[in-house]
Amino acid sequence: MREFGIILLVLLTITFLVTIYLLIKDSIWLKRLNKYRTSESLKPIKPSHNILQKRFTTLALSFVMILAITPILTFNQKIEPPFYVDKQMVNVKTVGSKEKLVSMIDNYNNYYYYEEGIVWEGNINGSVDLGLDGLNPGTVVGNGDTQNNDRDFIDTNNQVEGVQEADIIKTDGNRIFYAPYGRNQVSILDISIDGTATLKKEIDFEEFYLSTMFLTDNYVVLVGYVYEKLERKATTTSGEPYFDVWYPYVYSGALYVYDKTTLEEVYVYETQANFADYRVIDNKLYIIANTQINLDDPRPQATIHYQGSQKTEIVDYNEIYYFDENIVSGITAITVLDLETFETDTKGYLGRTEQIHVSQDAIYTTSTYYDYSYYNQYANTDDTGSFNWDEFYKTSIRKFRILEDGSVAYVGSTKVLGFVGGQYWMDEYDGYFRVITSTLAWVPNISNRTIYKHRLYVLKENELIDSLDTISVLDKGIGKPAVTKTGLRNDVTEEQVKSVRFNGPKAHVVTFLQTDPLYTIDLSNPAFPVITNAIEEPGFSTYLHPWGEDYLVGIGNMATSSGMVTGIKLSVYDTNTLEPLQTYEIPYNLNGYSYSYSDALFDPKAILVDSEKQIFAFAISTYTYSYNNNVYQSSYQAEYLIFKIDFSKEKIISNPYRIEHGSAKYYFNVDRGVYIDNVVYTFSEYEMISVNYQTGEIIQTLPLKSRLAS
Repeated sequence: MREFGIILLVLLTITFLVTIYLLIKDSIWLKRLNKYRTSESLKPIKPSHNILQKRFTTLALSFVMILAITPILTFNQKIEPPFYVDKQMVNVKTVGSKEKLVSMIDNYNNYYYYEEGIVWEGNINGSVDLGLDGLNPGTVVGNGDTQNNDRDFIDTNNQVEGVQEADIIKTDGNRIFYAPYGRNQVSILDISIDGTATLKKEIDFEEFYLSTMFLTDNYVVLVGYVYEKLERKATTTSGEPYFDVWYPYVYSGALYVYDKTTLEEVYVYETQANFADYRVIDNKLYIIANTQINLDDPRPQATIHYQGSQKTEIVDYNEIYYFDENIVSGITAITVLDLETFETDTKGYLGRTEQIHVSQDAIYTTSTYYDYSYYNQYANTDDTGSFNWDEFYKTSIRKFRILEDGSVAYVGSTKVLGFVGGQYWMDEYDGYFRVITSTLAWVPNISNRTIYKHRLYVLKENELIDSLDTISVLDKGIGKPAVTKTGLRNDVTEEQVKSVRFNGPKAHVVTFLQTDPLYTIDLSNPAFPVITNAIEEPGFSTYLHPWGEDYLVGIGNMATSSGMVTGIKLSVYDTNTLEPLQTYEIPYNLNGYSYSYSDALFDPKAILVDSEKQIFAFAISTYTYSYNNNVYQSSYQAEYLIFKIDFSKEKIISNPYRIEHGSAKYYFNVDRGVYIDNVVYTFSEYEMISVNYQTGEIIQTLPLKSRLAS
């Protein structure tokens, strides 16, 4: 219908312009003709009344119809901006009113807030007080001018270049900001020209629980949460006694913005939502949050403290949208915070967000759900044996385009089978969105065995409607074929996906049961993905890092032929060959009984990595205990390992520099390492130890306030 209106408008516009052209042409030719007739002493000709009447009637009618159609095409849309006017929105609608929103909300995940007859004590009708009066502004420990704009440093291990992820440590080469786990504190260290670190300031928080942070050109953004415990009164609203020892909590996301130079507080943002994830692109902070439902006012809202004033921002019902296919509890709020002007823009979308992928041009969100329309086909029948979990468990994927001004606009969505295991299972390349999914698979006559089905989807935004079109699906060959009574089936497997990494036109997937098949998938033709290689070795990688176009570095676990984990390993691969090039092993059971753990196995930001500088570094914590003379002895050892990786050498992986941070009775860890001008600064809750990257020589040991002592 809209397309017909556009065509009609174009035709009317052409008619209007042609009529004007004919009127002008007639006037010019009549003027020339009468000039000639006057020179020949002939009587001038008057314009035809009938022709003029037809011309002006056509002109007036086309003009009136243009005026009538244009507003209809402009304003009579299914939904309002920020959506693109060149797209037909078929998968999303605006809520528009409180009554409609409340009627659509499923209270399952929020029942304890609104249990009938029970009175709660606590703030559930708005944001939680940050407790700004409880902020310790910090203690200045040292000073000095260290600014140098030419410092060489390694940033956080981000998935996408140009898209900054949050972490517990950040640096601009001149200062290091460190927020250790378990401590409500951020420490700021100045780095002098000679590499010496000086503790500049420590900022302590009370009601604000610091989790992570960003660093921009001018500000440090501290991200965390506050919470409030809700308690039941002793009686219900009916007056009957009620006793319950279980108390829920309201967790709310919040952030502080500090001036990076003066370390003064600039801006505070608190919301009634839980932050799902966040990114910074070009001094704009993108916050994806799951809003807690308050039926009195279910709209996403936030309280802002800025320039000595406080205001509350509430998302209008016309800027809250829903999707027909999966109405679930909660609202995803996508907020864009400009870190230069501190202006915000928030839109709400019904449904919760679990995983996100962010490129420089788009944000993708995922939400898993159960397809009860499929379930209902078998719910009241005797044919339950035909129920396929593979068809029941699905994921909704939504794409939001980042516009030139930094704002976000929804542009498309789709559904895929299975679940998405993490952000590295997704990637955008050359306009295509690639995603790995996994789910339990239904295979007849197989008992006591868990069977999976893994898929690779290639999706692309539809140009006409708000849809993500499926370009191709690779649903066979990811994982060793499962043995069934009918033989081998390469569409299902007993192996779980352990890690995924996309690298341009290639995808790398690690699956594991007893050995590690590392699959390389050629995506150069998005319509026909092809598995080109499968490397097998004991153990598995939990994280893969591209090293140029043809090499990979993987960190993971060693394992026996039966699949039992025996230690930590670092491996390098040439994806064009059939064998791993080299592996460095860190085995368990070194002295008595021991067990090693590393955050790097599950958190890529715990890895200090740069292929140009040939550095790959991470921390390990080793727990050891023994039994001697009827006495148990145990301790934790924390150290930081710095590897040099050079594919041009015979020994690609060097023996690491081991930076020991001592031992303790209780668990502790080296949280992070930071590289600045050939110096690696390693941080634990006890101290900072810096080393020369080329020689491994310790340069400085700086004690830090321990959370165990505080």
